[in-house]
Amino acid sequence: LGTVSGLILASAGAVTHDLIGEAFGVRLTDQEKVRIAKISSLGVGALAILKQLDRAWVLVRRAAGYDQREGVVGRVFAYTAFVGVSIFGLWLVFGGGLAQMGEGGTPTPP
Repeated sequence: LGTVSGLILASAGAVTHDLIGEAFGVRLTDQEKVRIAKISSLGVGALAILKQLDRAWVLVRRAAGYDQREGVVGRVFAYTAFVGVSIFGLWLVFGGGLAQMGEGGTPTPP
């Protein structure tokens, strides 16, 4: 249980500090950081619960006589990861990522 709670806290800190604060450049007060960390902790916890429910569903389906070896959460994650990586790649090359870089790797002013 200690490992799971540590991972949830680490992911909440990563979302709050790294993703929102650094990547998006949003300045947050301490109260806003705590609120966002709580929301992201709930999201990570909900994903963990969904994964366990998916495993239980596979066991119930197999006990009922269906040959189901995989759940649906893995496939949903794979599809959404593929779409997200594709959109991020397009943004990186054509949008605001590498397209904004000038000579020598310095960002060009808008």
